[in-house]
Amino acid sequence: MAFKTVTLTPTLSTDVYADGDVLFNEEIMLPARGAKLIGGWMIDQTNKLNAEKVSLFFFGKNENAFGTVNATANISKANLRTNQFQGAINVGDSAYSSLGFSEIDNAPTFRPFVIYNDADPTTDGTNDAVDLYGPVLSSVETGGKIYVSGIIHDVDSTLAAMAADELDFVFYFEY
Repeated sequence: MAFKTVTLTPTLSTDVYADGDVLFNEEIMLPARGAKLIGGWMIDQTNKLNAEKVSLFFFGKNENAFGTVNATANISKANLRTNQFQGAINVGDSAYSSLGFSEIDNAPTFRPFVIYNDADPTTDGTNDAVDLYGPVLSSVETGGKIYVSGIIHDVDSTLAAMAADELDFVFYFEY
């Protein structure tokens, strides 16, 4: 078995997001045609996200729009199926600051991926029963390309507009 780190810096809208809006629709290259997501981090470079949470949805195809960036995710059930939904993860809350990141002057906010298997996905990373087994992602193309869409939720009234390159997602894959 091998491991690989893949970083994604999605292009974001610079307008303010509302609760339930699509943050981005991007493609990422898997380290192989199939890989298991075993963890990762979201890095908020300018610390704009406060109480907000981000969910990531993975697809084998990108035949139908998940939703327009900075608008609601309005994909139909049939189109979700056509896009070959492969799994979803949540990004943990800022309670992980106890890892020492808060001790670094001018550091961005680091939030881990919370990967749910059969645990309750409504517990925002505080459930001790969380299984850290990520979705197995598989590319339908020989190039190893899959698609990921992000949704922002629990939007705080203080959320300010973000820079187009505000967020980095660091994915840890086993293949």
